[in-house]
Amino acid sequence: MFADPDVDVVYVGTVHPTHHQVALGAIRAGKHVLVEKPLCTTLAETQDLVAEARKTGVFLMEGLWTRCFPLTLCVKEILDSKRLGPVRAVTADFGFYLPFDASHRLHGKDTGGGAMLNLGFYPVQWATLAFGGVPPDRLVAAGRLSPSGVDLQGSTTLVWDDQDGLASTSGVATLTFGFCCNTGETCDIVCEKGRLRIETPAHAPKKLSVVDRTADPFARPGGFEEEQVMEFPLQELPYHSWPEPRVSLSYPHGEGMMYEVQHVEECLTKGFSESPLYTLDETLVVARIMDEYLQILHKQSMQT
Repeated sequence: MFADPDVDVVYVGTVHPTHHQVALGAIRAGKHVLVEKPLCTTLAETQDLVAEARKTGVFLMEGLWTRCFPLTLCVKEILDSKRLGPVRAVTADFGFYLPFDASHRLHGKDTGGGAMLNLGFYPVQWATLAFGGVPPDRLVAAGRLSPSGVDLQGSTTLVWDDQDGLASTSGVATLTFGFCCNTGETCDIVCEKGRLRIETPAHAPKKLSVVDRTADPFARPGGFEEEQVMEFPLQELPYHSWPEPRVSLSYPHGEGMMYEVQHVEECLTKGFSESPLYTLDETLVVARIMDEYLQILHKQSMQT
């Protein structure tokens, strides 16, 4: 396939630990590449893939479909406008109940299992989006490992420091994720003069609540607040009109994959080598956070 001159772009959706090898082959063959998240399972492999793509000049994007949803574009527009003031806190979660089975892909070491790589990735990307794509200054991690040696459940707090506390990149993100229970899967981005709530499922979002406190920014909770609820219906696709029983999707709001496809097509048409919605620099920041979190967790388990 990589040798076929009629193939312009490759989507890599293989098991996580093979992403680096497969994507590297595509890049070296001169193909543009979209790689299902996580781009790679380690920071070192992520850095290598990004460096190779930049050297070759082909398009490379980590398949973070959440960034391509119309709701996410609206969130970014609101944050960039600064009308609610700088971001100071993010709270996000993603968890579902998955009984332990060592042979299941999400519980296996050799298949790229674990809560952070598969679920925690999404809360982490909300935090980096909110704080401008820059790496946090500090990271605190806690969690539990499964019998198979991958992370089962955990939380991390990311801190963006600033000496005077006024910079737009100073604040705290508190993120939880795991396979032990179904969480609400929402994301709250709290600014000095308001807040945004991405309703469930936050990784494939359709509903956004915006609370504007600019009329009385010093009011305590329960004070004057103006809330706006915004709905972003999913794109209609041909299969929606098929007679019952029709195909079912593996994930809620799976139609949203179309937004990612359309975004990649637009990037290639415009000659971009990376996505402006989710840059390779931010991909590296997210990879660094996940890598550090997992290192801390495994080190803690060895000490207990």
